[in-house]
Amino acid sequence: MPPMVGSLGRRSVEATVLLFAVLGFTYVPLGEHTGLEHAKAIFGTDAASRAGSELWDAVTRLRERWLGSPREHVPPPLPSGAPPEPNSAPPEELLSKATPQEALDLDEMADDVPEADDSPEPDDHAPKGQEP
Repeated sequence: MPPMVGSLGRRSVEATVLLFAVLGFTYVPLGEHTGLEHAKAIFGTDAASRAGSELWDAVTRLRERWLGSPREHVPPPLPSGAPPEPNSAPPEELLSKATPQEALDLDEMADDVPEADDSPEPDDHAPKGQEP
């Protein structure tokens, strides 16, 4: 038997078992109520509602700690009729916002970059016997 048929058969059996589990949870009574009705009653309590809101607050705080606040990256809205601004500031503006120490560090880094020669260098990748 080809492997595809075996895989397809296994997946269909898993889907059938899942279907029956969902139907049983929804329609088979456990005492006076079905499993779905019991779950709705449990999650509808005040304690569950408080636990859900506390969990949501904890997830939000964790996301802000890891990724920062999503609102700090959103620019303020433009006045109506104003032309749209570009997404990024020009480099001069970005450098002007740097602290004096950062600006000095950038100048020192620029001094460390070697200047390029105007003389052509031999091409190491050219076939032997040919000049570039």
